[in-house]
Amino acid sequence: MDGNISEQQQVEEIKKWLHENGTSILAGLVIGLSAVFGWRAWDGHRHDTAQQASAAYTQMVDDYKAGKSGVAVLAGDDIIAKYGKTNYATFSALLLAGIKVEMGDTTSAIAHLKWAITHAQTPELK
Repeated sequence: MDGNISEQQQVEEIKKWLHENGTSILAGLVIGLSAVFGWRAWDGHRHDTAQQASAAYTQMVDDYKAGKSGVAVLAGDDIIAKYGKTNYATFSALLLAGIKVEMGDTTSAIAHLKWAITHAQTPELK
């Protein structure tokens, strides 16, 4: 009988502990899972944005190579506006500077170069 009382006491202690700490444990699980899923969603968003910026930049380069400088300028401005925090925006600004020099617009070329220096994400690009 002493063994049963001991087991009953253990069960009561566990119930008491869960009653005292259950809310904290549940809150911790909810916070932890929210952090994991939130991080994954944010990382996925960053990855998708980088892919979109890459595709837009590739199209801009293709347009420039095809002799469509006007279209490339519009695409570059769009990339800078939409994806200004990516390296593709910096690449676009550099290409825009080159296009503007070819067009004889050195003032705009300098502005694009300054933008690239100011917004570059890595020291290598600066």
